Amino acid sequence: MSWQKKITLLGLVLPLFALGQKDSIVFKNHEFLVGEVKEMNRNVLTLETDFSDSDFKIEWDKVSSINTYKYYLITLNTGENIFGNISTDSTGIISVKGVMKKFRSYTSPITRNVDREEIVYIKSLDRSFWKKLSASIDFGYSFTKASNLSQLNTRMNLGYNADFWRIGGSFSALRSIQDSVDPTQRTEGQIEYNNIIKKNWYILASGSFLSNTEQQLDLRSTGKLGLGNYLLRNNHAYFALNTGIAGTAENYATENSNRESVEGFVGVDVSIFDLGDLSFSSIATAYPSITEAKRFRFDLKADLKYDLPMDFYIKLGYSFNYDNQPAAGGKELDYIFQTNFGWEL
Repeated sequence: MSWQKKITLLGLVLPLFALGQKDSIVFKNHEFLVGEVKEMNRNVLTLETDFSDSDFKIEWDKVSSINTYKYYLITLNTGENIFGNISTDSTGIISVKGVMKKFRSYTSPITRNVDREEIVYIKSLDRSFWKKLSASIDFGYSFTKASNLSQLNTRMNLGYNADFWRIGGSFSALRSIQDSVDPTQRTEGQIEYNNIIKKNWYILASGSFLSNTEQQLDLRSTGKLGLGNYLLRNNHAYFALNTGIAGTAENYATENSNRESVEGFVGVDVSIFDLGDLSFSSIATAYPSITEAKRFRFDLKADLKYDLPMDFYIKLGYSFNYDNQPAAGGKELDYIFQTNFGWEL
């Protein structure tokens, strides 16, 4: 065969070979899957295949070998972010190859041999807008005939995850009606922006509101700006600490004048997700006042979620609000328990 024919043949074969390249996953039991890795987050790897209508979700600690061909954002437990791909050699050594972002430029290509446990996050860089969205909605209802107590609660979450930043919002509402008792209403919402700036450090900015009849609170609006750090981040859990400054404006049902204050805040964000179908998350924030003497507020949210088939779930939720200087007629603390059934995207 002449060299001209060889070149022509290679020109026909190589594009077909490139199109046939797929990511591959080998399990510890030696079974394997071939497809496209979409993401690995919270110890769960998502793989899209040509032969299934739904994506495969695989526990990361059951993977022994992984090879990717597209470019991904790969985060290590040190907080380092590498743009590149992952390969595993015949001896089982996993290598991450790519570049790292340094301010507005990128480093020279690097190769890093890592243990599987060191990789805490993988995300495809060519995902569409819709694939970067996350959402969930759940409802709960209870009725007690003895006092004609009827209670309805709902919660919604929506988020968008980019390479180094995330924006998300949440909303929850509780309505309770009972004979001979004034209706109870509680509504709260939040929108928050996080931006990774270096390794495990991030900037956060958020705005939130709360309306609560138990504390005679028509509306509390809070804006926060601060800095956070992931003190622990692996494939089993993460623990983040954040602090900053907050501005709060309040309007009470029992007071004619508005109330405004400047506060500091210290928050803790905990998530445990390597529990099979169970996962736990909690956010606790303390607000020592700067402009109001001896005033102190504290908010706590905790959720225990059990995953069901087809992206449904059952969630047990707890919310707690404390204010040592409430409005006249209001109570220092309020808390609710919720049991909801929901679905997530």
